[in-house]
Amino acid sequence: MAVHWQGEDGVAEPRLIALLASIATHGSLAPAARDAGLSYRHAWSLLQPWAHPGPRALVSLRRGEGATLTAPGQALLARHAALTRHLAASAAAWLEEQGEPAPLAQYACAASHDLLLERLPAYARSHGLDLDIAFRGSDEAIAALAAGRVALAGFHVPVEGASARREAMAALTGRDDIAVLRMFRRMQGLIVARHGKRRIARLADLAQRGVRFVNRQRGSGTRRLFDTLLAAERIAPSRIDGYAREEFTHAAVAATVAAGDADAGFGIAAAADRFALDFVPVAQEWYCLALRRDQLDERAEHALVTTLRGAAWRKLVTETPGYTLPSRIAFTKPGVA
Repeated sequence: MAVHWQGEDGVAEPRLIALLASIATHGSLAPAARDAGLSYRHAWSLLQPWAHPGPRALVSLRRGEGATLTAPGQALLARHAALTRHLAASAAAWLEEQGEPAPLAQYACAASHDLLLERLPAYARSHGLDLDIAFRGSDEAIAALAAGRVALAGFHVPVEGASARREAMAALTGRDDIAVLRMFRRMQGLIVARHGKRRIARLADLAQRGVRFVNRQRGSGTRRLFDTLLAAERIAPSRIDGYAREEFTHAAVAATVAAGDADAGFGIAAAADRFALDFVPVAQEWYCLALRRDQLDERAEHALVTTLRGAAWRKLVTETPGYTLPSRIAFTKPGVA
């Protein structure tokens, strides 16, 4: 259900809210414009009437210095989310009075990319839950949840290393309005071209002369894991040809290798399997889902847990290469998961 805002000189461009929300996540106009489906020039012109300085400034915008929301801009986003939820609840109540089925309430989710998470909305919808998932890096997803811009966030943390898990969830720790669960465990490792010119069986082999690598983007949990593993083995990123070459999903990394444009990448086993590539296991991690209880009511939370405990979802997880189920599906406090 859409909410449109009107000023003294007419109704604001409908895409303004989406652009402001994306700026709040990225802190930069170029990626924010891309996520909102706008060209940089269009986004810049759209923001000019609302840019600082000015009495109604919603955003501080300077070329080469990023973009940030002003206090009124942050308040507008919060008000927009609250009104949207209120109107959706009112419409559902009215339809119930008329004897009509209420539409499913849609909940925004920012999440680190995962092949199984791509399929979660279809499974959740059968249990009465409508999820709108936008894939971001783990850091961006957690930041969006902590700021209240989304109702759910998906991110991943190492199975080994309690300090690394605490660091990844630092923005959520101590928050009584946020709960976290482990969705599944997955394997990360080297995605390698079959019958490649070089034998690639360990991280150190990426530094071989002639090996072309494709990386995940900065801010993603996979990039953080990869950098941590390199540091542990004292492998300088500068020795890896292609370290600065970035893709935004596991599938894109695997597709790059499958197309012959790279000899190896780093990602999940399922992506290698999808493109019939070789895979070298390196590290296991938990993929977690966090939610804000001030944005999801108890019925929505129950529908989500029911989905994840359901036979259909469990079958999908256990039959996908590189994935295993946790012993228990339940929400806990941040830092416990």
